[in-house]
Amino acid sequence: MVFADDLLELLGNLLENAAKWARTGVDIRVTADDRVRIGIEDDGPGVTTEQTARLGERGLRLDERREGSGLGLAIARDVVDAYGGALVFERASQGGLAVWVHLPMDQSGKSP
Repeated sequence: MVFADDLLELLGNLLENAAKWARTGVDIRVTADDRVRIGIEDDGPGVTTEQTARLGERGLRLDERREGSGLGLAIARDVVDAYGGALVFERASQGGLAVWVHLPMDQSGKSP
């Protein structure tokens, strides 16, 4: 089961990042079957394919003019990795960034 503190840390970092870059809104989707999938999409400027490959690197800041430490996405990646999941970055349907969290379910039907 994902511990509440870890889930709050994970979602807090991802939502803070999306809110920082969004122009007008952030969409959140959650599905569950053999995996829990959480999608967070913003309608901000997005990132290039090259930048997408580097997201989650500790200390990476793509825009030094915006407030931040460059740790949020790296922390999110660490939390997801600790539970055997995956963190996927891609272009959002709205043009900004889409972040997908994939977490496995354990045999009891709960996320690890």
